[in-house]
Formats: sequence, C-alpha cells, structure tokens
Amino acid sequence: MLDIISQLPSKGSNGIRKLNELKHIVVHHEGVFRADSNTTDHLKADANYHLSRGWGRISYHYCVARAGEIYILNPLEEIAYHAGNPAYNKTSFGVVLEGDLDKQRPTSEQIKSLWGLLDGLCVNRPDLPGVIRKNIRTHREVRLKPTACPSEIIHKLIEAYRA
Repeated sequence: MLDIISQLPSKGSNGIRKLNELKHIVVHHEGVFRADSNTTDHLKADANYHLSRGWGRISYHYCVARAGEIYILNPLEEIAYHAGNPAYNKTSFGVVLEGDLDKQRPTSEQIKSLWGLLDGLCVNRPDLPGVIRKNIRTHREVRLKPTACPSEIIHKLIEAYRA
C-alpha cells in the first residue's frame, strides 16, 4: 500500500470518528476515463475537485489503481464526504476504483487488489469490529440521489462478494 495522504491537497478535516463506529465500506469508481497510469496525479486532481466543492479533503480512504496498486488517501478516522448520504459518511469509508468503469472494464489486477483490500479490512482488522462482508455496499445502494456508480459490473461483483 502506498500512503499518499501528505501529497494530496487538503483544507483540513471534515471531522473525526472512532474506528469502532465504522460499519460499512462503500465502493465507488472514479468516473473518469484513464488511459495512462499516473495515478498519483489523477488523485491530486480528484482531491482538488473535492476541495472545490467545499470539502476539506479528498473524499475516499483508499484507491485501487488500474495496475492494482492500493493508495491510502485518508486515515480511517477521517470522515469523508463520499457516500452522498450523511449517515453513511459518518459510519463508512470509501474505496474508489480508478477509471470510468462504465466505459472501461476493470483490470484483473484491480479486481484482485480490491478483493485483497476488502478481505484485509473485513477479516484482519480487529479494531474494525463492525466492518464485515455483508456490510459492503456500492455507491448506488447508499446515495440519496440516483447514481450509476460504481458501474454495473462492479455492482454485481460486490453483490456476489458479500453473499
């Protein structure tokens, strides 16, 4: 995992919560077609966009790059405005898959890394007792307004993963 928290633009905290308050993982896709592999630059651009919306930081906690690398974007204690639902923002953390997965298929490396990240968070983190497989959601399941995020293929994969 690559921790790039200090490399991302930030205006400060959106709020802090305790790890034992976390109950869900919400999976997203970036929604931007990515033909190159400069993930750090993509994430800096995403962070700047989120700051332009008045948020204090990038609105995800992890990113799974197209090449399979996992980037740490925020500490899990940091509230991020990713869910489009204030209740979920307080009790979940966001995982974003790089790319526009409505227009480009996720890579096999990306899916393999996503499964490894989710398994690690749900199984190997006793400090996250409420984070379990059945509590993994896609953005379309929790957002108060309709969205196609994180694409039909990822939505179906997450449904099967948590079953």
